[in-house]
Parts: sequence; C-alpha cells; structure tokens
Amino acid sequence: MAEEIRYNYYTEGNTVRKETVYPEQLISEGNVVRKEAVRPEPQWDPREEQTVRHESRAVRKNRERALSISLPYGIMLLAATAVIVFACVNYLRVTAQINASMKHIAAMEAELSELKNANNTLQDRIEAAIDLGEVYEIATARLGMVYPDENERLTYTAHEREYVSQYENVPTD
Repeated sequence: MAEEIRYNYYTEGNTVRKETVYPEQLISEGNVVRKEAVRPEPQWDPREEQTVRHESRAVRKNRERALSISLPYGIMLLAATAVIVFACVNYLRVTAQINASMKHIAAMEAELSELKNANNTLQDRIEAAIDLGEVYEIATARLGMVYPDENERLTYTAHEREYVSQYENVPTD
C-alpha cells in the first residue's frame, strides 16, 4: 500500500493562522521535519467477524423481505397508481375544458360589446332622424288626430304582466 504521507504545518501571517498541508517532497528539501504519527493497526478478532457476518445475514434477510412485493401489496400499489393517473388525466382534461370555456366566454363578451356598440349607434341615428315636431304636425294636420279628453281615457292596473297586449276589449269597472 503506497500511501502518500502528508504533514500539517501552520503558516504564519498577520491574520488567523491557517493549517497548510505539505507533501513529503517539500519536507525532504530541508524544511522542518515532523515525526509521523504512528497509528496502531487494528487487532483482528474472529468473534467480531462472526457477529458482523451474523448481522449481515439478518440484515440481508430483512432487506430481501422489504424488497419483495407480495401479490396483495402489488395489486394495491397498482390500483393506487391507476387511481392517481386517472385523477391526473381528469384534472388535465377539466383544466383544458375550463380554459376553452374561458376563451369562448371572452370571445362572446367581445362580440356582445361590439353588438351593443352597433345597437347604440343605430339607436342614435334613428333618434336623430325622427323629428317629434314633424310627427305631431303630420298626425294632427294630415291625419286629424287629437289628444283624448279626460273622460275618454281608461286606466287600470295589470297584475299579471308588466306590459299590456290588447286581444279583447278593456274591461270597464
């Protein structure tokens, strides 16, 4: 075993001392040589090896038991995976439908806005084209229409609808 021997020295400076590692070749060039720390080699004990082997067998058996998948566990795992995949696919489908609906709603809102603007423009043009004074003049002068007198007016309250459609005579109470 060829191990590279390294020695630790402190480098002096004006800040905190730093430990510097010098390889063996620098030491042989005349720098200060430190003694190598002698580490005793571990003693071999056959009892420890048997204990380690025995523990290894027990660990190996536990590992094999943990890694083996029984049939009911495998079926349950497969079912859980299928449920999760089904839920994810449905989530993506619903999200896509929501996005499509939102785009459709936005397009319909834009179309509604355009139609409202066109309707308001046409309403303004119609109102500008109608002269109520001229209508009154034609109705009274040419057609002979007159405003009704007080005794010619009948008023009543409709309970069923907000507007009145006359399909028969108005009741006189």
